[in-house]
Amino acid sequence: GTEARAALTAAMASGSGDSVTRRSVASQFFTQEEGPGIDGMTTSERVVDLLNQAALITNDSKITVLKQVQELIINKDPTLLDNFLDEIIAFQADKSIEVRKFVIGFIEEACKRDIELLLKLIANLNMLLRG
Repeated sequence: GTEARAALTAAMASGSGDSVTRRSVASQFFTQEEGPGIDGMTTSERVVDLLNQAALITNDSKITVLKQVQELIINKDPTLLDNFLDEIIAFQADKSIEVRKFVIGFIEEACKRDIELLLKLIANLNMLLRG
């Protein structure tokens, strides 16, 4: 709590100016990763928000939103892949061919991250490719 923070601050202050800066930047980096992002949302909350937006959008910007989701859960925080996989796959039923093509690409990227997903997703892939 507060005592630990005070002790850490005191320890940092007693070091040389150079090391204080490095520790400070590193601690800021880790704090940002664990806590909310710039907009006050965690990565997981941001993904939920984007998926909700994508579900409501009926035009081409749906792909843009889904690509943001892909970026977050494939590249930024792959630990979220398992949590949101089913929500992305649900877009396989979208009337837009572009959205269905996106789902195929997403499955490809997800399987590159975790090959075991291929067994789970092969039926979805088969359905999408039959069109």
